[in-house]
Amino acid sequence: MLKDFFSKKKKYATVPLERANQDVPEGLMTKCPSCRTIFYSKELMKNLMVCKTCGHHHQMTAYARIDSLLDEGSFQEFDKLMISEDPLNFPTYVEKLEQDRKKTKLNEAVVTGSGM
Repeated sequence: MLKDFFSKKKKYATVPLERANQDVPEGLMTKCPSCRTIFYSKELMKNLMVCKTCGHHHQMTAYARIDSLLDEGSFQEFDKLMISEDPLNFPTYVEKLEQDRKKTKLNEAVVTGSGM
């Protein structure tokens, strides 16, 4: 019995994780960054992007937030063609604006409008 206590531990074979990750399609599951719980993405969207376990609010696009709050087809956007400018001529600000427009596909940082 004492002999077993001092003996070397046996090594076990490890299963590579790459194979397991390939089985799940991209975007099917979402992990909460706060509590690390894994959800189906559709289930998280039904819960308005709020984790059921810890209450963490995940990021939503502006239009996804508007769709979750207002009746379908009732939103009337104001100033859709408004574009940010650089009146103080900050260096590289125009390039930053262009990068953000490409990233978000929005002309402005804020979406304004009315709806029911």
